[in-house]
Amino acid sequence: MLKPFELPPPPAHFVGRAAELERLTGILTRDPDRPGPAVVTVHGEGGIGKTTLAVVLGHRVANEFPGGQLFAQLDGPDTPDSPDELQHRINKVLAHFIAALQGPEEEVNFDPAALLVAYRNLTKNRKVLVVLDDVPRAHKVEDLFPAGPRCAVILTSREPPTDPPMAGEGLCELQRLSENESVALLKQLTRREDDVLSELAARCAGLPFALRGVATALAYRPQWEPVTVEHALRVATAHDSRPQPLAASYGLLSEGERIAFRCIASFEQPVFAPWMLAEAAGIEEGDAHVLAARLADARLVERHSTEPSAELLYVAPDPVREYAAHLAEIEDGPERIARTQRVRDAQHKRATVNVREQATSLIEQGRLGAALSKAQTALTIAREGHDNEAEALARVLLAEVSAELGDVAQTERLARRACELANGRVKARALRCLGHAQRRLRDLRGARQSLDSALELVSPSDDPAEYIRVLAERAVVWGMLKEVGSAKEDCAEAERLRHSRDGVQPAIVEWARGVSSYYLDEFAEARTVLAEGHTVASKNGQRLMAAQLHFWSAEVALAQEDYPTAQKIAAESLTSFTEMRHRYGIARCNHVLGRVAVHQNRYGEAALILQEVAEWFRGCGDPWTEGDATRLLANVYAESKKQQQAQVMRGLARSLFMEAGDQERARQLAGGVDSSLRRLMSAIDRSGERE
Repeated sequence: MLKPFELPPPPAHFVGRAAELERLTGILTRDPDRPGPAVVTVHGEGGIGKTTLAVVLGHRVANEFPGGQLFAQLDGPDTPDSPDELQHRINKVLAHFIAALQGPEEEVNFDPAALLVAYRNLTKNRKVLVVLDDVPRAHKVEDLFPAGPRCAVILTSREPPTDPPMAGEGLCELQRLSENESVALLKQLTRREDDVLSELAARCAGLPFALRGVATALAYRPQWEPVTVEHALRVATAHDSRPQPLAASYGLLSEGERIAFRCIASFEQPVFAPWMLAEAAGIEEGDAHVLAARLADARLVERHSTEPSAELLYVAPDPVREYAAHLAEIEDGPERIARTQRVRDAQHKRATVNVREQATSLIEQGRLGAALSKAQTALTIAREGHDNEAEALARVLLAEVSAELGDVAQTERLARRACELANGRVKARALRCLGHAQRRLRDLRGARQSLDSALELVSPSDDPAEYIRVLAERAVVWGMLKEVGSAKEDCAEAERLRHSRDGVQPAIVEWARGVSSYYLDEFAEARTVLAEGHTVASKNGQRLMAAQLHFWSAEVALAQEDYPTAQKIAAESLTSFTEMRHRYGIARCNHVLGRVAVHQNRYGEAALILQEVAEWFRGCGDPWTEGDATRLLANVYAESKKQQQAQVMRGLARSLFMEAGDQERARQLAGGVDSSLRRLMSAIDRSGERE
């Protein structure tokens, strides 16, 4: 069995909460005289510091639970509202926990009943700590509790729970920080000692979220003297009849940033895109991108990467939305209503255009954030109108964007739901996306079956573009299966069909031929075809396809041990992905550059690159490549004599490979991969990112 260590890092700055920590630590670590695990629940208003306390508490008691520590966030801006979807989320977390706990040779049975049995068996005789963050009040989460009496659970929730065992002696309502604690936290965060900190602390009213936002704002204005800070606060908050915790953060914003902040009241959902801010504020979209980023830098909104995209989305926490609405009502009057209507009209306009053609065009141009936003808007309107066919198409479009970006879990979920709703061509597209997800999960048999079914639903005469897409995807699956004849047959059929239909799917056939040849170890063929495809894609304005083909050329060069060429091409591809703000492509290119650095014994540089790569892939939802980067990072640490860090990274890499379905790689890691990095060089050559 594995010993997972999944707790997020503890905060660098933390004050107060001594009494709470002492009491909750006692509950979690006392001798077990109970039928089930110890449970503590931290609850309180938004921004009060529940998650921070849970993480600090988890690290404080971690040594008492040598069986492992598990972490999951259950709520968020995309939390589904139906009971079935909520239970689906619980089952996904269960599957993740099981993969993290069991041996790498074991597979996960995704049947709900089997998941529960497996989880209980894995935890009944171990000392495991489980941290469940942001639990909705009405959400039954007992299925995620470990079975053993020597285990423990830490929960956080906005509302106090009403059902046992979450409402027992371990219930802790978190209060705001005292004035002295607030000042102490500001001093730690800002490294300032002037008297203005006391006024800032008072205005934040003891809310840690607000205090950290103010500290960030001050960090961006180190030249401001106390008198300047005080004047800005008085001018910006003169209309407040009572103290507002976020008033200090708001007071330190520029005029344009304040307008952007108040525009948050115009959005009906917590998640928003910069184009929505542009519509609300009546400004150019480029300016909206800048303002949204500044609000994120001030910790007033958060960059949102549940669904990775070239264009970042943002989420406004509840305290921010409430204060923005308060300010908009006071300062903006009728303009607030006009802003909301402009955003609503723009959403409807975006949804009524030809979504399929526009989204496909946006994907080819590398404007994945815009494509994602259009499909999400179309899905909202389709669901409001109870239009199953329109909903299926919107879900397919979302799945296609997610597939391009490597978010395999999101692709699979969307594609399966679209298959349930759709027929004909739309279902064929959904099956293709499902096949892509299954290929990424190393379920090659399932991928082939999905793609075979897709070909039965689409005609090469009626929809040649989709038929070619399916053939291209299946050719890569054949390549991974080492079925040379079948791979080449599908590529030849796609090529024949493309030539018979001018203008259909330029460059995708070269992608299929190049990537399948890579998997078949025909590197010379792959290199030639990928270069040809890059030329074709560039000529036809397919920015994303051109960058992807060039990236695969770097992978081929790396497999051929041509490290200078691999580094050069990866750097060129990195530039292309950066211009498109394509975060997943940026991470993949850096993954190649990190591996090149490993091969060239530049371990310090490799560690920095691979650390960043692992963080990128964590947000992009690509567990295999995150696992590969983490594995390499573990061995770089081992080579640098950092054995503790290496052990933690190896454990995480095992879990990630198991999540991605690569049991063989997980077994390799369990079998002593902590030895010298040089012993793995030949294996690394063959184990580049194979998607």
